[in-house]
Amino acid sequence: LAPDNPWVVFQDAVNDFFTPTMFGGDKERALDKLRRAEQLFVASRPAGSHGPVFGESETWLYIGRVRLALGQKSEARMALDKARALAPASADVRDEIRKLRLIDAAEPALPPPGVYPGSSVGVRAGLVVDPLAPRVDVALDAARGIGCGVRG
Repeated sequence: LAPDNPWVVFQDAVNDFFTPTMFGGDKERALDKLRRAEQLFVASRPAGSHGPVFGESETWLYIGRVRLALGQKSEARMALDKARALAPASADVRDEIRKLRLIDAAEPALPPPGVYPGSSVGVRAGLVVDPLAPRVDVALDAARGIGCGVRG
């Protein structure tokens, strides 16, 4: 309809975000459209204006939501910080930042590479390896293109 209207691009992105994949939704495509909408919002500022226009903070909010849905927490945090800078009183932005903090708090911290405290289980290449049991390197073999097998 209006390919250079930031609101049209924004709404199309939000539609891609909320539509299930099996019905044509695509979060990566939504992210691309949101980036474009953000550029269009910035371009629509009145000449000489450096302040945000209505829609910029909403776009950054949704960029944060999409990034979070894609598992990109640090990028989501940056986008939400940008949304908060543009609209510090936004309850939606505050809620998303709170949600991100709750996710961070709920995730157990991984122990440093090496040995888990109090056990003989070590970590090698991101996989848990128990030296007392036969090693099953299925994931590593599959990554190398070797048939699956158990080695003792």
